[in-house]
Amino acid sequence: MDKIFDVLFPGIFILVAVYFVYRIIKNKGLKSAMFSAHINTTVGEVTGIDQGMMTTMVKVHTLGNSGNTEAVGLELVAKSMLSYQMMPISLSVADTKNLIEVLNIAVAGATTKEWWHKK
Repeated sequence: MDKIFDVLFPGIFILVAVYFVYRIIKNKGLKSAMFSAHINTTVGEVTGIDQGMMTTMVKVHTLGNSGNTEAVGLELVAKSMLSYQMMPISLSVADTKNLIEVLNIAVAGATTKEWWHKK
């Protein structure tokens, strides 16, 4: 049983590592691999409200292949003196339009109850 584990555990680790390297090469970079799509352009970024020693921002990217926008990528970034965290979110064009609508409602000061009735 120990011999099977000695072969199986490193084999699974190597397969996972090869898969991640393949995704990085296929998508032409680590950040693109995290979105599972090529980043065509970075549209812009918005910095969040200062939270002490932590800085937050949202970067907006167009995602797709050959310059065609197939999706929108939101990159949520939180930085502090000793840490950097990035969370990618890929949205379809329809989901992006829904997000825009929800953000517009939030900015206008609408309540959550009104948003649920609208949907």
